Amino acid sequence: MPQFRIGRRVLNTEMVFEDGILIDIKAKENVDTLEEVFERICLSEPVLNRVGFGLNPKMRSGFLFDEIILGNVSIATGGKNASCVVSTTLKNATVYIDEKPLLINGKIVNHSKI
Repeated sequence: MPQFRIGRRVLNTEMVFEDGILIDIKAKENVDTLEEVFERICLSEPVLNRVGFGLNPKMRSGFLFDEIILGNVSIATGGKNASCVVSTTLKNATVYIDEKPLLINGKIVNHSKI
């Protein structure tokens, strides 16, 4: 989902974490804005602070709590010293843990069929 930082829209964010540390960040639009937020606010190496998985099949996008919609993933990234946090919700997210898919395009993977 688009996020807005410092008055600019950041679109299609892709974040890669290794051992909980943000090692790569990409976006279709305005990735420099997101990088600037981390540099100006966090002042240190961004780490993954929280991951939340939406499980509510009846919620619809566009409301205050997009993070609880089934298939959406919310993440919070911030400084190691917890001095800041940047959170966002990813719609139709694809999530891998230890190279195994947990969600693909917002659908929970049934590992018994893999």
